[in-house]
Amino acid sequence: MAGSSPPALRDRMPVLVSVLIVVALVVVPFYLALRAKSAGNAARPPASLESILERIPAENPAAASRLGQDLVALGPKGVADLAAMIVEPGDGDDSRPRAALRAMAVYAGRPGGKADRAMFSRAAVALLSGPTAPAAKSFLLDQLPLVGGPEIVGPVANLLLDEDVGADAALLLVTIGGDAAAKELRHALAKAQGMQRPALIVGLGTMRDAAAVPLIRGAIADPQQEVRLAVYFALGSIGDASAADAILKAAVGDDAHERSMAADAALMLAQRLAEADKTDEAARIFRSLAKTRTAPQDRQVRCAAIVGLADLLGAGAMDDLAAAVQSDEAIREEAAAAAVKIADGLGPPDAEAVRSAMRKVIEVSKNEDTRKAAAEILRKVEKQPK
Repeated sequence: MAGSSPPALRDRMPVLVSVLIVVALVVVPFYLALRAKSAGNAARPPASLESILERIPAENPAAASRLGQDLVALGPKGVADLAAMIVEPGDGDDSRPRAALRAMAVYAGRPGGKADRAMFSRAAVALLSGPTAPAAKSFLLDQLPLVGGPEIVGPVANLLLDEDVGADAALLLVTIGGDAAAKELRHALAKAQGMQRPALIVGLGTMRDAAAVPLIRGAIADPQQEVRLAVYFALGSIGDASAADAILKAAVGDDAHERSMAADAALMLAQRLAEADKTDEAARIFRSLAKTRTAPQDRQVRCAAIVGLADLLGAGAMDDLAAAVQSDEAIREEAAAAAVKIADGLGPPDAEAVRSAMRKVIEVSKNEDTRKAAAEILRKVEKQPK
């Protein structure tokens, strides 16, 4: 009969039911008791904190301010209790403890909250120095920019080589900034190995720390791609002209991701060199990218390079722009617009270059406004004595 149990299963049913009853009455309670014991009392919020957590999320700004005030009033113990409730991703719902810690840091960071900032900062640093869970350390590091300053550089630097939170510590030092933070990042990089290095290298690049260039440059051919990508970014951001050839070589390499990241670094390097009045070196990078990044997916790189060259050289880029208008359909309109912009401000000495470029713009541009502007410039130039 449909729905009937097989004879063997029917015979075993009483035994199975008995087993399930034993599990329900004995094993499950025993397991839950063990779990509660292993969790410890620290992970359970005190009653006063529990009542505050029930007010999250706050209904309005005024309620949020009162919430922050009540949380700060719990002092260092409140910071520690909330940190103890933070779990690793996927291990439970800790959204309210996280929101409470954030609210506490925001309130402590308010104008006039110097004492509260000091309290939160000291409590967080103490937890960072102890056996706090990595997830809690990471979250505390995220909050410290709201309350901490140069005084926490030393304690945070102790975490730079930590496998779990080293990258968070590096980001915090970059946010704090200053010579002391850069020095700590350099010292850590000198001792770092493997995947400890990318966050430190990126941090020093973000801070544009020229003193770190020798340390960073030594890893430009590192076998680990993540390290190389960090090096390209850092040397580009700092503006190390000696790295140009290596970065340009990577920008035409075989790996698509590395090629893209190296091209971005090369553009940034050219910009930094332009800012430092190293015009020839910057122009060489722009021209190299415009010439070598010819694939359809490289359109944005070529466009940025040709526009960057125009901004850098002005009339000196007119021949490059005219060539792009004539032969590079993918960036034709951007090159045409840049040529028109430059030509509009040039005088008689550049008349011949302007005539050639504007005629090409009129001939091939599909943008009516650009063609009209080019025709007007050409009309003015033709009136000038040759």
